Amino acid sequence: MIEIRIDKPDALMEKPHEVQGKIEETLEKILNQLQGIAENTAPVKTGNLRDSHIISIEGSTGELSNLAYYLPFVLHGRGWVFPVRRKALWWPELPHPVAYARPAPPNDYFSAVVAYSAPDSVVEETLIEWLRE
Repeated sequence: MIEIRIDKPDALMEKPHEVQGKIEETLEKILNQLQGIAENTAPVKTGNLRDSHIISIEGSTGELSNLAYYLPFVLHGRGWVFPVRRKALWWPELPHPVAYARPAPPNDYFSAVVAYSAPDSVVEETLIEWLRE
């Protein structure tokens, strides 16, 4: 999950009736940029992880998260997997049941999302330009 909060400095309070709308517009642009990068950098096997990114904005705080139940295993990796109730593992992506699954290395693509984003340019074009008007 990536969370962004914009505090209201005194300079923004010069136009109090427009402030909240501009903050939400800025958050939306930043989060849309982050979502686009996340969708392009997320590992794709079925497409579910890539398509599960959601944005939420509440007041001066915005959040990019992912609803895929297996996201922690992608971000942090996982160890060996052995069957518990049966003699073999099975899920739809496998060509056949298997006796075990090898460890999966971590893929912290969310860190890459943050590294590739340019929120300062969005703030510059949205908030700073608006304050200069």
